[in-house]
This record gives sequence, structure tokens and C-alpha cells, in this order.
Amino acid sequence: MYLLLRRALDLLSFYDLGRRYRRSRREDVRAMRRRRAGFYARSWADAAERAGARLAPLGRGVIEIRKGGTRVRVFEQATALGDPVSDRLILSKAVVYQMLTEAGVPVPRYRHLKELHLDEARSFLDEIGGPVVVKPAHGTGAGAGVTTQVRNHRQLLRALAWSRAFCPETLIEEQLEGHNYRLLFLDGALLDCVLRQPPTIVGDGRSSIRQ
Repeated sequence: MYLLLRRALDLLSFYDLGRRYRRSRREDVRAMRRRRAGFYARSWADAAERAGARLAPLGRGVIEIRKGGTRVRVFEQATALGDPVSDRLILSKAVVYQMLTEAGVPVPRYRHLKELHLDEARSFLDEIGGPVVVKPAHGTGAGAGVTTQVRNHRQLLRALAWSRAFCPETLIEEQLEGHNYRLLFLDGALLDCVLRQPPTIVGDGRSSIRQ
């Protein structure tokens, strides 16, 4: 029974991958990506203006910021100040949670499933007694493979399949309500803070949500 359920989840993951590809071809999704790229371009242009620097687009979304003899290249939110090891590390959510815990920084209660252990996933959901978040443990960002508001075993199975479409390892964590802040530090100094608001829809009494 367990093997059949696991195979069913794997098939559902492949289905989700196909659905993800079809979605990526939609015009509204492409428009969203253009808006995202435009947001970062405007943000870097504003930062360069305040610093007295100038921008030089290099192609494929990469921008070079120049001031005197100093040059730095950026792509959306990524900069050349990072290193490949750090970039790899921050994409491992489970490792980051472990490091934060060791440093005494509070994190949500979570389980790192290196393999598909349904009993452990169900047990953790029951232990939390409220909504949980299911996400790929490694290699993704921008909400890829993430499901929130998981409250029952049926929703949990669907969320596990969606997460496994991106990564074979899964992170299940307690969902905490509140605002989402992104803090930017450099050498221990706080440079900026971004508040990420949840999406909202204002209805007109006639149109569907998709419209």
C-alpha cells in the first residue's frame, strides 16, 4: 500500500512538472516576469542615481553599475559580491535552519524529510495542530514548489507531490502568521529592509478571480 501511494505521488509530481511548463508559456505569466524584471531594473537605477553611478545593460538581464574605476554586475536581486559556495548554501533551506538554530536564532518548528516518509509528515502535521508550509528543501526560490495553509492529510499529500516536482527532499514547517520582511546586511550593518505584502484582489462584483 505504501509503495503504491509513493508511486502515485511520483506520478502526480510529473504531472505537476508538465503543468508548470504549460503555465510558464502563458502570456500572463510572461507579463509577470517582465514586471519583475522591470521592478529590479528600476530599483538598481534608483540606487545608482543616489550613489552617483551609471548603469550599462550587458544583456540577458545583467546590468553593470559603474562609478569611476569601480564596476559591479547585478542580475535582479543577485550581485557579484556573493561567492558560489555561499550561493549554494543559501539555497539549502534545511542547512540554513540548522545554522540559525545553532546560532540561537528562533525558527519555526520544522521537519526535514530526506526521503518520502509519509508517517513522519502526517505526525508532524498533527503535532503542529495548525497550518504548515510544505516546500522543497534545496535549490529553489521565489515560491517554487511551496504550498501554504496545509491543514489536513489530503492537502499534505498534494503539497508533497508539488514539492517533490522540484526536489526529492522536503521541508515541512509550522506556518507563522504576520508580515514578511527581508533584511539586507553588509558586514554586520543593516542597509535596507523590504516588506513583502501578500497578494490581494479587489472585486468588481462581476468578474471571476481569474479575470
